[in-house]
This record gives sequence, structure tokens and C-alpha cells, in this order.
Amino acid sequence: MSDAAFINPDSLATITGGTLFYPAAGRDWSEFLYIFFDHVDTFFFADTSYNFPLGSPFSDESDFDKVSSELKGPRVARVEDRETDGKSHRFLEPARLTEGYERLHDHRRVTIVRRRGFGEYALAEIPDHSVSVFVHRGDSQGDGGSNVFFLANKRRDHEPISNIFQKLSGKLTDRSLIISDGSNVRRSWLRKFHNKRDTSGAAAFDELRDQSFHFGGFGWTCVGYVSQRYGPTLVWETIR
Repeated sequence: MSDAAFINPDSLATITGGTLFYPAAGRDWSEFLYIFFDHVDTFFFADTSYNFPLGSPFSDESDFDKVSSELKGPRVARVEDRETDGKSHRFLEPARLTEGYERLHDHRRVTIVRRRGFGEYALAEIPDHSVSVFVHRGDSQGDGGSNVFFLANKRRDHEPISNIFQKLSGKLTDRSLIISDGSNVRRSWLRKFHNKRDTSGAAAFDELRDQSFHFGGFGWTCVGYVSQRYGPTLVWETIR
């Protein structure tokens, strides 16, 4: 783990297997692959911008070998405006690239999924109680952002994004890590350092580390930080 990241080793050790899920990920995957390669079995990145091929997810390919690759869906698609029953909505033809990678020095294998499409539909495809790490950062309510509140129960007219943390909670393992920079959240303690780019992750973690919070049927404790995005990106251990 780099100097820009720290996760309490005891909390990290509880993450064994399962899936890391990151909606609205863009190409922000490398850091999480290196941090969690030993701890999760499947990495699932979703974004509306993905067209295939996407290239290697690793910044340095010399330590890894691609052992499998399968693409389902069209290689290229763009978001369209459509109308159904008199209501306009966005439509995007989904696709999924599933690749297996093996680390050469110890032959550990993981699966990396990169899915084109809206994050709320990707979430619905994930088995219950399988997400051991959830990541959401660098997002917004406008300017090309998803406008989806994954870490809130916000009522929306479109059912798949209404009360979405309730949906996400069913996918989380009983003990999981949630990583957020405060993008698209409502809880004051989750957004406390959002857009405060002069505050380091270490300083934000130091301020919150001895406090406990409760939301959505989980206890939340700040156990670390990773590199900044829209301000400090904090790591929360959640226990059902």
C-alpha cells in the first residue's frame, strides 16, 4: 500500500473472497486492484463510458498474465434518449468484458469484470451477500455524473435508483468495506470532507477514526483512506 493509502490491517484481514463493486468507475481501477488483489476474488467495474477493448487494467502488466477473456454484448454503444409511454429516459446497450488474470509469482487468480451500463442495473446483477468491498467516488449530481445516491435512501421516480442503499445493503457481506469521497451522499459524516481537497486522507481519517456511526442497518467505523478524488477518500468498515 502506498503512502497515499492506509487501511487498518485487522479490518483488511476480514475481507476474504467476495466481490469489489465500483459503479461509475471510469478508468479508476488500478489502485483498487493492487490494494485488494489478495483479498477479493472478483473486481466489478461499471460505467456508461466503456467501449471495448479497454486495454489492461494494470498499470504494470509484467507481474500478471491474462488467462481468459470473454465479451458479451456489442463492443461500442452510446447513451440514447428514448421515450416510453410518453416519458423520456436514457438508454444504453449494455456489454460485459470478463477477464481472468493470474499473478505470476504465486499464481493467484482473480476475475475482472468491466461492464458498460448504468450502475444501478449492474448492482441488480450481483448476487446477494457477495460484495465485500464497495467503492464510489469521483461522482456528482450533474456535469456528466451519475446523479445516483448509492450511499443513501433517496426516493426517486425511477425505481431502480430509489432507496438504492437498501438495495445495496442486500448485496453486502455482513462485514464489508465501503470506500467513499462523499460523492452523492446525504449523511453529514460521510460528506464531511467532500471537496475539501486541502485536507489529506490521513488528517480526515485521524479526525474520524475514534467515532462510530449507524446507518442502513450497519455500524460504520472509519478504518483508513486511499488516494484523494473529490477530497479525501475514506474507508469505512461496516458491520451488519
